[in-house]
Amino acid sequence: MMARTATLALLAMTSACASTGRHASEACEPSVQGAPLQIRAEELAGSWRLTMVPTSGSKAGTRITVALDLGPGSGQQILTGSTALVADSIGASSVGDFSSTDTAAPGVALLDYTSSSGSRVVMLRFGSLANRTAEQRFDGSHLAAIVHSASPDGFQGTWRSGDGQNEVAAGHFCARRR
Repeated sequence: MMARTATLALLAMTSACASTGRHASEACEPSVQGAPLQIRAEELAGSWRLTMVPTSGSKAGTRITVALDLGPGSGQQILTGSTALVADSIGASSVGDFSSTDTAAPGVALLDYTSSSGSRVVMLRFGSLANRTAEQRFDGSHLAAIVHSASPDGFQGTWRSGDGQNEVAAGHFCARRR
């Protein structure tokens, strides 16, 4: 009888999760860099639910979920877009407007490049000042997220923010299709 009750309880919980559309992956657990990404950066275009989880800095232990929209970019910025993220909500440095839709200074840019060590890097760079196409920044405040794993339904990784001299916050993130 006890085994049957436990089975029914498990089925009820599974049903409830399925009916709300929630998946275990929405918990947004920390990820580690694994095998090389097997997805084209362009496949990450679309509307996302972005969850940022600070693990260091003034907002450590909190989490925030906001909208992130990515569309075709140009040049090194494979995709560009905007987000409702506010830097202070995760204890990050502000690098301009994250919600900017200006193609010359988008709020978010996705870059896909090969590092000096020869490994592929897919990075989200936040802030209209950091993403100005007319000039390239070499130092100063930053908020960047490195993608560790990706599929057509979502991607995740780690992020760091600094004020130009010191790291002010860091954490992990997850993005799921909206």
